[in-house]
Formats: sequence, structure tokens, C-alpha cells
Amino acid sequence: MSEKILFVFSDPGGAKPMLALASNYRKEDILIISDRSYAFFKDFGLDVIRLSSKVFEIIDRFSPARIITGTSYSSDIEKRFIAAAKERRIPVASFVDHWTSFMTRFSVGNGYTFPDEIWVLDERAAQLGIEEGLPAGLIRITGNPYHKYITSWKPSIKREELSAVFGIDIRSSKPYIIYAPDPLSNVNGIDKFGFDELSATRELNKLISGISEFNFIFKPHPNQDINRIESLFGKKWMTVSAQADSNTLIYYSAGVIGFFSSFLIEASLMGKNVYRFLGPRTKYDPLKEMDLGQVVDSEQLVEILQNGNQ
Repeated sequence: MSEKILFVFSDPGGAKPMLALASNYRKEDILIISDRSYAFFKDFGLDVIRLSSKVFEIIDRFSPARIITGTSYSSDIEKRFIAAAKERRIPVASFVDHWTSFMTRFSVGNGYTFPDEIWVLDERAAQLGIEEGLPAGLIRITGNPYHKYITSWKPSIKREELSAVFGIDIRSSKPYIIYAPDPLSNVNGIDKFGFDELSATRELNKLISGISEFNFIFKPHPNQDINRIESLFGKKWMTVSAQADSNTLIYYSAGVIGFFSSFLIEASLMGKNVYRFLGPRTKYDPLKEMDLGQVVDSEQLVEILQNGNQ
């Protein structure tokens, strides 16, 4: 007899592994709940239900044997389902999709609400989580279910259809670079990392002013104050929606610029050039031990772009 599983997520970093995991089960055995909608939902062919009822009503109606959640720091939807699962005595596991802000993901008021299991990416994530304060006995190393999925992914549209689909002027004959900055200002990035997306964008905008080899596309994070960062851009930038299909953008790109985002990991898995724009003021690099992409400062990035991304 198959068991019924309830999946819950908000941020895209948790949504993708949850959907990849859910795709391994029969549709009649799963219920997927979110408080957001993303273009990549259609890639999985699964129904994602927008949260509209009370949490306990959803759980009691579906009667799951297990609940699996993401861990968004910008939404409390997962925390609410964790708390309800604990009250209903339903086993619940939560997946942490990064190497940062472990405790914040489970904070409620002045305390914390932990699931029965906390799934993390690797040994390093487990150690970092324990150092932050996660209960060691709850941690399970699972890897990321989405990473296997992304390595063989192919877009449903052609390169020449990008402009119409994304509402921007991407000339088919000119390659483009994606800028996908983490919303570091949301977590006091200047103090924690030595910079944030605002200070980095000011510098990057100056750097690309003399670059004519590429188009530059800004792909916002859903948790980003888009107006605040867009005000720093010059005429060379094009912006797509925060909910736009990241995979398709990455697939046809010449490379990606960012800091610590999972977006960079996905681009790397798809075989793209990844440039982590970290200057000399960087205090902390959570991806340092991953050997992900190429860490570049201003001078190095300009040289790469002027030489055609080679």
C-alpha cells in the first residue's frame, strides 16, 4: 500500500528539490502546497496548489502519512506545517537547500520549531548547521534531488523565441550574460559577507559600461527589492521577471554572474561558465570549499568579458 505525502514550499531553492522528489511518486499519492507560483512548475508536470485553506484543514482533509517541506526564510508556510505536523503526530522532514542561515529557517518568535528530520546537502552543510545550533540528532545528509534532474533538462522553446517569451530584446546573434545576485541586503550582507547585492551592482554596472560583446540580463531573486536594485542599473541591462523560467535563461546563456546563489550551482550543472563576483572586502564565502565556478574580482571579470567569455 502506497503512502500519501504532503509537500510544502515557498522559496524556489526549496521548491525545485521538493518537486523533483515529488515526481518520483504517483500523482494520486501526493499533495503539493505553496504560497507562490513559478514558471518552472510546468517542467515537472505536477499540480501545485496555492495555499488558500487553513493548515490543519489541509492536513486533515488529505491525511498524509508524511510531510516534507522546504525551508524558506522569507515565508512562514513551512514552519506552520511543521508545527501542525508535530501537533498531529505526523512525521515531518524539512530540506535545507543551502549552506547558510540554518537556524533562521526554523525560528518562530523567540524560539525554534524543528521537524523530526532536517535534510541537508552534504557533510559540510551538516557541520555548518550543527555549528549554528541545529540539533545533530535530527540531521540527515540527502544531497539535492533537483541536481540529477537538471543535468539532463532541455528547454521547450528555441533560442529565437526568448525575446517574445521573456519580454526583452535579446538579439539572436549576440550572446548574453545573466546576473543573478543573492538578496544579501535582506540578511545584513555588509556585516556578514563584507558586501551585498547593492554595493556589488554599483561596481558591476561601472565595469560593463565599456563591454559590447554581450547583452546583460538581470534575473531577480523572488525575495529581492527589485526597484531598489534596478535603480542602480544603466542602459545596458535588461530585466526579466523574478518568476521567469530560470532554466531556459541559463540554457541559452553564455554565462552567469553571481555570489552564493543556488542559481550558480544549477548553471554549473548545465555546463555554463559561472563567475562568482567577490571582491577583496569579502568576509565570508559559504561556497569556498565547493570549487564552484571562477571567483573573480573587478579586474578579472572585465578581462574575461572583453575577451569574449573565454
